[in-house]
Amino acid sequence: MGPIQLVVFDMAGTTIEDKGSVVLGCLVGTAEHFELPGTSDELNALMGMNKREVFAMLAARLHPTDEARSERLAQGALADFIVRMRAAYEQYLVPMPGAEETFAFLRTRGIKIATDTGFDSTIGGLIMERLNWPGRLIDLAIYSSDVSRGRPAPYMIYRAMEQLGVLDVRQV
Repeated sequence: MGPIQLVVFDMAGTTIEDKGSVVLGCLVGTAEHFELPGTSDELNALMGMNKREVFAMLAARLHPTDEARSERLAQGALADFIVRMRAAYEQYLVPMPGAEETFAFLRTRGIKIATDTGFDSTIGGLIMERLNWPGRLIDLAIYSSDVSRGRPAPYMIYRAMEQLGVLDVRQV
């Protein structure tokens, strides 16, 4: 294994504070509003996934034989979730203590930095815009909407590698 060339960080709860579990609260609120199945613990286990996939899975559990109805429900839930997240992050959005210093430390050593997230580009883009990280502290932000499958699939990491010219997974 050669020297590390790229470090990929998650966003909510890792590099961005999630005081009071804002993301989980928005997931639970949306699920309850749309009467989607899933306890708070079950939804918490899905936190890192692409939110479009989460709502599609929950809607399919509710309407397993009606794909069209399930898809409409998932789209409505995703739109509601985005509204809730925008409102939450308009009120409170701060980096985790030490996150920006860690980025700066890595950059001075020539290590590329990417973030990836289960958020789509709408929410993730809002976060990056408000924090002003791309180009200043990180090299690239990857969103779940940038790839065909979100976590646990490794595609966001592969996308970061591709975009930043890192060829060896052992250097990530």
